[in-house]
Amino acid sequence: MTGQIIIEDIWTKINQCAFIIADVTNRNPNVMYELGIVHTIGKPTIQMTQDVSSIPFDFTHLRHYEYEDNSDGFRGFSERLPQIIRNIYKERFGVDYRSRLNRNY
Repeated sequence: MTGQIIIEDIWTKINQCAFIIADVTNRNPNVMYELGIVHTIGKPTIQMTQDVSSIPFDFTHLRHYEYEDNSDGFRGFSERLPQIIRNIYKERFGVDYRSRLNRNY
């Protein structure tokens, strides 16, 4: 990815992904910009945050997942992640990837 314009790299990676995981806790401008791209092209998003009040008002209608900024919080989120991903696939594609996710995680 070196030698290219960074937005081209971001665009390529976003298009290659089945879904996006974004932490909106600190309202990082780059994350917000990339989420705008993701929402424009209609990719499923797993929006995570440490604080619900940190979610910009125009994202509040989207599903979000809270976590705590410590090892227990990260562990808890990572344990919930396979089910979150299964739900995305089921809602978006009508497919249950339970057996595949259980095998890989």
